[in-house]
Amino acid sequence: VQQRTLFYQARFNGFYEQFDTAGVLFAWLRYPTSSDVVQTDRRSGNIGIQLTSTGGNLYANAIVQIKPVSLYKPMDTIWKSSIDNALIVKVYQVINHTTKLEELLVLCQDNTLALVSSSGKILWKVRLSDTPVGQIRQIDFYRNGKLQYLIFSRTAMYLIDRNGKQVEKFPVQLPSAAGNDPVVFDYEQKRDYRIVYNGTDRKIYCLDKFGKQVKGWISPAQPLHAIGPIQYFTSGTLDYLAVPTEKGWIFLNRRGGVRMQPQ
Repeated sequence: VQQRTLFYQARFNGFYEQFDTAGVLFAWLRYPTSSDVVQTDRRSGNIGIQLTSTGGNLYANAIVQIKPVSLYKPMDTIWKSSIDNALIVKVYQVINHTTKLEELLVLCQDNTLALVSSSGKILWKVRLSDTPVGQIRQIDFYRNGKLQYLIFSRTAMYLIDRNGKQVEKFPVQLPSAAGNDPVVFDYEQKRDYRIVYNGTDRKIYCLDKFGKQVKGWISPAQPLHAIGPIQYFTSGTLDYLAVPTEKGWIFLNRRGGVRMQPQ
């Protein structure tokens, strides 16, 4: 009637763009602010359901849009802070061990690391000699309740204290360049940390918090090429280091021996 089809409705076309164009059946409901079927909290919206048949299988997609995005109010700015107009590439959420408040550790493109308080104040800035990789972890290096920032590059291990100062004898060179992001474990919550990573020489390394290789660690006899970060978990009384490889997951014990491998 008078060309009032879905094809001419911009609101419908904007909603339909979220679906696969290969669908064989599509149903759309635009519900008003008051509806006996849908509890809308006095807001209008869209519901779309699509069926697609591929390779003998039937797939269903559904999208519920309670309120158009354009009607949401913009968020209020809590605070602004400038780090020498540097380009920020990563932001890490950390804890102030004194106040227990959350703070931000900001990494800039020039390898500058800045600690920003919960109110937006820049507490300190430090320039690293190499680009950090992976996650930044907080550890209790001295076992006194104070936390330091453990940071890795592909070739080195950094430890920075609460005031932005390098801990003595750091950074430490890794025994082999890291082939993936090093991960940190605290096996029995005794702050006896272990750092495990896959080197570019395809050996798995286990280091202590000083960056030294752990005595008794047995690297698997078969060189393992991890295609992602090694993960740690427990099951019952046993520890597992899960290594993702191209042939599947291989599970090691805390000394590096193979517990399980894919059949």
